[in-house]
Amino acid sequence: MNPARHKLYFYLQNPDMKYLVFHNPRCACTTVKQWHSRVIHPTLTDTFVDHTKIKYSIDHLEEHPDWKRILVVRDPVDRLVSVMNHSIVSNYIQGWNELPKAERIERFIELIDNGGRVLDPHFQQQYIHRPGFFTDIVRIEDGNLIERLNELTGAVVPDIHANVTAEKRDIADSLLHEGARHGYNKKRAFDYAKFELMTRADLNDKHLGVIWREYYNDFSYYAEPSNR
Repeated sequence: MNPARHKLYFYLQNPDMKYLVFHNPRCACTTVKQWHSRVIHPTLTDTFVDHTKIKYSIDHLEEHPDWKRILVVRDPVDRLVSVMNHSIVSNYIQGWNELPKAERIERFIELIDNGGRVLDPHFQQQYIHRPGFFTDIVRIEDGNLIERLNELTGAVVPDIHANVTAEKRDIADSLLHEGARHGYNKKRAFDYAKFELMTRADLNDKHLGVIWREYYNDFSYYAEPSNR
């Protein structure tokens, strides 16, 4: 997967507290957006305002020496497993919900092997080619994400109960939740609960090899220390 191909950049900017936080789909982006919203609107606790800026280039962003420039990342394999389940549950890839899990996995890996869905940011790399730009890379698996963002930026935001990923919820409940969120009726949501969600354990060496080859930059980023 060519990192120079079509890519959207998602980031949050706070000139007062001097930070930029970059996030990607299926990388705790809802939590990150909720955190930033609480920083900007401390009294807004029942909902949140999405201040995400979406750009085709970040060349215009200056590297202010006193700013924190943070990239939030997720284990590349776990992220793609989440992308697959989200795509099926949300019916982004229509018709795949009728296929056996093994066939869905093979088709999904084939999709990645053939370049993925170029215009779908869920499939794009987390990697951002701008050497030396980021001051910190935060892995969501390293601990409490809110605490880490607070620590790096000086913000004071209480812990937020954000979305729990589908693979960590009871399958039927998670699919009903996703179905309702995307406007499906209850019957259709329960229909989605009839199939098994994909897990990391379902991937064999061939599948992992394809993911490694197509997302190799993401693996190198993920291996970097949280403080650079």
